[in-house]
Amino acid sequence: VTDTGAIASTAEVIPQALLVTPSGVFHRATEPSDEQAPIALDELSRTLGSKLFLDNPVYVTADAETPIQVIAHILRLGLEHGLDQMGFALALPEGTRLPTDRSGAPSPVACRGDPTIAEQGTLPKEAISSSFSPMTDYAQRCYDALPYSDQRAGKLALRIVVNAEGKVAEACTIDAEALGSSRLENCLVNKAQGLVFPEPSPKGEVVLSAPLRFAPKPRTRALPVCPAAIVNPLD
Repeated sequence: VTDTGAIASTAEVIPQALLVTPSGVFHRATEPSDEQAPIALDELSRTLGSKLFLDNPVYVTADAETPIQVIAHILRLGLEHGLDQMGFALALPEGTRLPTDRSGAPSPVACRGDPTIAEQGTLPKEAISSSFSPMTDYAQRCYDALPYSDQRAGKLALRIVVNAEGKVAEACTIDAEALGSSRLENCLVNKAQGLVFPEPSPKGEVVLSAPLRFAPKPRTRALPVCPAAIVNPLD
């Protein structure tokens, strides 16, 4: 007996590649084909709208001279044409080590337990405020040094232990999870360790807690890219 029922067939997946260069966008595929001339950036929308791109994964890559705005423009065109299998691929030099995923790992500069104080000292509020005031500028510099994509709104507290000589014996962070940046925490703690306070009177150690709030600044809107001028600079 022969089963004459319909047999579902799966179309072959042929990944497509777009190499962006100053001379234009070169379209290549894993399936062997004739060499193709570069596509001007302002003509690329028509190419991305073809069925070949819609049914296959598309990888965009670029040479080092390509402005990031051009790459963003191409990825945006892909979204407009409904390409849900489109991404940016970048060849890394041999030996490049990517950062490991440390999500959930405790920060090495986070406070752990209460500090051990041998003898309690005292500092006037005015002296604390004056000595801590440089930290406001340091904190902003640490935050501004982060990549914009890592600048989250949030707060944390710095716990500082001042010893009997007025130097910072210990500094650590509290409740920094919302900011999610060990680089920021390390920078803040390093700066806090360099603060100098008056000697406590009576002599002893003083534990301080200082809250800090952060928020990213609004980004300046980039000017529209002129695709033809970038792809064909000599025209």
